[in-house]
Amino acid sequence: MKTVAHAHFEEHTPHAFAQIAFSSPVTLLPLWEWDDPRWLPGRAGEFFRGLPDQAMIKLVPLAPLFSCPGNTVLFAEEQPPRSILFLLEGKVKLSMNSVEGRRLILGIVGPGEILGLASAVSGSPWNVTAETQLPCVIGAIQRQSFLDFLLSYPLACQNVARQLSLDSRRNCDQLRTVGLAWTAAARLARLLLEWCGEGRQTERGIRFLCPLTHEEIGEHIGVSRETVTRTLHGFRNRKLVEQRGSALFVSNLRGLEIYAHATFPDPLRSLTPVSYTHLDVYKRQEWDCLSLIELKRQHTWTRQSRIQANRQASATALRAIAIAFPRLNTRHP
Repeated sequence: MKTVAHAHFEEHTPHAFAQIAFSSPVTLLPLWEWDDPRWLPGRAGEFFRGLPDQAMIKLVPLAPLFSCPGNTVLFAEEQPPRSILFLLEGKVKLSMNSVEGRRLILGIVGPGEILGLASAVSGSPWNVTAETQLPCVIGAIQRQSFLDFLLSYPLACQNVARQLSLDSRRNCDQLRTVGLAWTAAARLARLLLEWCGEGRQTERGIRFLCPLTHEEIGEHIGVSRETVTRTLHGFRNRKLVEQRGSALFVSNLRGLEIYAHATFPDPLRSLTPVSYTHLDVYKRQEWDCLSLIELKRQHTWTRQSRIQANRQASATALRAIAIAFPRLNTRHP
């Protein structure tokens, strides 16, 4: 993969040493004054909170704007952080990749985010890959110029610390979903609830656009594409969600929350066939409307039944051994 902005940005904008790897054209936008309206969406981010106009007057000339189409790799893992990118328009997908070709999608970020902030502050290579999902407008500022700007404005340093804390919180939530959720249904439900925060209420429920394909959703929550398709189909059958093209409607928010907060294995996957007769409640489509306490009670009762059945089987096996080998029960004087 060719790393850019070395040729393109060195020739046109020496300050924007953006080091972007792309196969599609990147367009340099004309430089406006400090109150450039194209910066307004980005100023909604955490970094710009409370920054005075004097700070923006100094920052904007240091960060020329450029536009790039979708599916453009802005930077890749293990590359040195020569610049910081301000996302002003569009959406960018952050991911981590392994040498075997596996990928873990960390999330989708929108306007107001600063890309490569942690690596730029620490000086370590980028630990994620950033790829545009939609056409984007991005401001690029050289790393050293950004660090000098932080020294000039202590409030900007505080905003950077707050932004890094939010990024750490977001990564912890991702680890909690991938590492601690027992089932694929719980992981998918948590992701859908997160997307509900960006949706709007309609007659059919909370509506939002699904930004990822089934394969990308699987890479985000750590399951296969087939598992995502099957789990989402189960949600539709239980009337939890409804899909219309790329739009999803969450019609049963309470049922989805029950799935998301389930911290025990799926009973239908862990029970023996004999135990299914005692769990008719799980066969009904409206079982997801039960409270989480009721689900836990049912699961605890089923686990006790399994333990009792195992004890009975062990006792039967011991009696059979005693009959087959009576000498084992004889006692020597």
